[in-house]
Amino acid sequence: MVVSGLVGVKRVSVAKDHNLFDNPKAVVPERVWWLIPQYMVCGLSDLFALVGIQEFFYDQMPEEMRSMGAAAYLNVNGVGSFISSGIITMVQAISSKHALSTLNLCVYLWIAKRFVYKKFAAEATNEEKERT
Repeated sequence: MVVSGLVGVKRVSVAKDHNLFDNPKAVVPERVWWLIPQYMVCGLSDLFALVGIQEFFYDQMPEEMRSMGAAAYLNVNGVGSFISSGIITMVQAISSKHALSTLNLCVYLWIAKRFVYKKFAAEATNEEKERT
């Protein structure tokens, strides 16, 4: 978001320097290369998220469901890409009138408090030894 914000500030300053704010059909003289940093950051974040999610599924899921978890993640990610424009429109309409960030925080806390980690056999035996 920071990279996108910096690129947005640069784009606005170029439009201001060329007096293009009052002409909606004007073409801003900018380069397509300005978008590369944003897309690189998004690609890297997806890469690291996928690795983390795969580790999560292989550590916390039953053996029979490991590959299903990773496949479900990829399917959900693909469907989410198709419907993202509708979601963005809805979020813009809601966030212009309400505090959407507060709602997101409440949902996150509700889910995080209810998550239960899977215990490994070594951890379970260590806990039993500590109790005795």
